[in-house]
Amino acid sequence: DYTVFVEGDESYGTLQGTVSNWDTGLPQANINIEIQDLGLSTTSGADGYYEFDFVPSGEYYVSVNQAGYFQTAILAYIAPWETTTEDMFAIPIHDNQFQIPQGWSGISSVYYMYQDVSDIFAPHSDDVVIISSMDGFYYPGQNVNTLGKWYDSPGYKIKASNAINFDFPGWTRQPSTLSVPAGWSFLPAWSACAVNIQDLFDAVGTQPVIVKEIAGAGVYWPGKSVYSFSELNPGKAYFVLMNSATTIQFPECALNSTGASQVSASVNTTTWDTPVPTGNSHLIHVPQNLIQHAGLLAGDYLGAFDANDNCFGIIQITGSQDHVLAAFGDDALTAAKDGFEDGEQITLKAFYTKTGQSDLLDVIFDMQMPNQQFFAAEGLSSVLLKSTGISSGYLGSQSNFALSPNPTTGIIYLQSIVKDEIMQVKVFDNQGRQLYESSSVIIGASQPARFDFTGFPAGFYTMKIVSSKAVAEEKFIIK
Repeated sequence: DYTVFVEGDESYGTLQGTVSNWDTGLPQANINIEIQDLGLSTTSGADGYYEFDFVPSGEYYVSVNQAGYFQTAILAYIAPWETTTEDMFAIPIHDNQFQIPQGWSGISSVYYMYQDVSDIFAPHSDDVVIISSMDGFYYPGQNVNTLGKWYDSPGYKIKASNAINFDFPGWTRQPSTLSVPAGWSFLPAWSACAVNIQDLFDAVGTQPVIVKEIAGAGVYWPGKSVYSFSELNPGKAYFVLMNSATTIQFPECALNSTGASQVSASVNTTTWDTPVPTGNSHLIHVPQNLIQHAGLLAGDYLGAFDANDNCFGIIQITGSQDHVLAAFGDDALTAAKDGFEDGEQITLKAFYTKTGQSDLLDVIFDMQMPNQQFFAAEGLSSVLLKSTGISSGYLGSQSNFALSPNPTTGIIYLQSIVKDEIMQVKVFDNQGRQLYESSSVIIGASQPARFDFTGFPAGFYTMKIVSSKAVAEEKFIIK
């Protein structure tokens, strides 16, 4: 026997490997593999295996080129008279199905995309008014794009002049995890089916403060037991507020939805104008006891009004449970005023469907909340009854005053729910000893007085409020 070595100008090697499906991780048969520049091709077998023999040594791009899969390539070096192993992925093409309504909404992509936002929406740029993230925007009418690539975006706000419906290719996220920062951010729907919000966050042992629809009425607010929606729908994006950062994992599922519409807006049968949902809103929590006290029944309405009696938020009462009213902000991209401006006062009204009567709702705003009666984008407020003496959970004697927060760690606010008055304030402990006396202060509904009792020990206290016309007492607790 003899071994014959052939010497010449060229040397050869072997290229082999396994093709796996990106989605499943399993070997993928019948995938066309090509060595570019050499015109060589082969097909993966049942076990995903492929092989090229007698390949001239050198560097070549080796690509997956198969219908229904993204064309991908790797750079392989074929060593002389050796076998080179290069495993590859066949990445199935999935369509992101965008169904964008006219006006404002939130959008995200179920599948991963790496194109510029402007390229994705180029065929529809005439219908796109603006697309914005938390720190950038694409404004085709002004030829401005600070968003760059879609990449791994958690979502965007979009305003469309007309409805936009189209598909755009993407591939499955591996893994489908999202880092959610503390504070406000966008929350996408990175699953191909609807995802339960509570289950999504329970899996990481924390719940959001709030999830709310963008330009919609849907609110998920565990702290107030308000759940007007409970699922994230594919293709949508939402606002989320977190007390602390966390990382969530979206479940895998088959595509069974293209993104259900948002929570249906109430059919407005009042005499009020129907508000236009805009890209920012201020949520106002309305507790059950206030709804009952106001005599509101299922089918009646609550509305948010500015000083000119424009209605910029409306909700239909569905029962005696707590409700949340979304007051929408002014859209800076329209000439007409269609929402509240920052810092503008919000007034609430009730509409009684049976009688057709509209009345001012007699409330005060809870000082314990981040915001009160003045509009703020993504603001959070809660209202209390004026006539019950409720002060953030403490039910005292009926009076024209309210204290909040109550209990307190020391800082407390006093509001007059009737009108601005000049008053004197005294504070007594539970033994009746006077611990504090103020000089004359002006106290009103829009001008609460702030008191600092941080040096007082924990316990029960009485605040005596003395005006020229009356004397009132309010109880409060220092924790």
